[in-house]
Amino acid sequence: MAINREDFSTALQGILLDRIESGKLVLPVLPDVAIRVERALQDPDVDLKVVATLLERDPVLCAQLIQSANSAAFKRGQKIESIRKAVPLLGVRNVKSLLLTAAARQVFASRIPRVNDTLHVLWEHSLAVAVFSQDLAGLVELPDPDQAYLAGLLHDVGQAIVAIYLLEAERSLLERRGVNRQEWIDHDTWLELVEKVHRPVSNALAERWALPDAVVEAIRICDDYDMANRRSICNVVRFSDALAAQIGIHANPPEEGMVNTYLMIGRSVLGVDEEVVTRLSNIGKRIVAENMPGAA
Repeated sequence: MAINREDFSTALQGILLDRIESGKLVLPVLPDVAIRVERALQDPDVDLKVVATLLERDPVLCAQLIQSANSAAFKRGQKIESIRKAVPLLGVRNVKSLLLTAAARQVFASRIPRVNDTLHVLWEHSLAVAVFSQDLAGLVELPDPDQAYLAGLLHDVGQAIVAIYLLEAERSLLERRGVNRQEWIDHDTWLELVEKVHRPVSNALAERWALPDAVVEAIRICDDYDMANRRSICNVVRFSDALAAQIGIHANPPEEGMVNTYLMIGRSVLGVDEEVVTRLSNIGKRIVAENMPGAA
């Protein structure tokens, strides 16, 4: 007996919206150390020794930043073995981006292999959109490219949470139908449902993490262009999302015509030429590759 996708979508939306409205939706929280470091980095005169001291309280974040400092992008001929040496090498901007990336990465992980495989692909897409958004924001002279990076990184973060609840909705639907054996929906339908219902969850998480207002707004409306504010983070993220899809960094293959339309509109809205698109594609692929598991 096949599962009707409309029935399943309705069941999933019911679970998620009910829990959002009742405040019972379990959302991940930023690690305490990440919050403290983020606040410290808001001070332009911050002492990087203080930042290093804060990071030492979280061995996982420490290890990830040290690994980044030893990557090809930052390596300067000597092996970095302590966070106190890594932080000055990386600099404030990179520490902030890497810290938020590490914190967000934890959301895109599951102990369930079936879910984790999909989350890995979703993460690759989110990271690509973040890289494109930050670079593009600088090119079109937005005031804070780092906020564009954050908005790009988390624009679809609700997908990771929806993926977990999909299992619950699926089992609930099967139980109501009296089906005792596992009868999972196919992978393409599964991704389609994640895409269809994730936006309210992405918005809820952005507010829960108390992200900057401009980032929250971009995540809320980035499914389309904001014609009232042409040079905006929202439009940068929308264009970057389409560009990532065009070069094959996506979980669910989009309609080619729709992607081309988004790119055409975005180039007009943001004033982006073909040279910029090519540059972004090359830089994005390289940086994403360097941040994938197992990268040197």
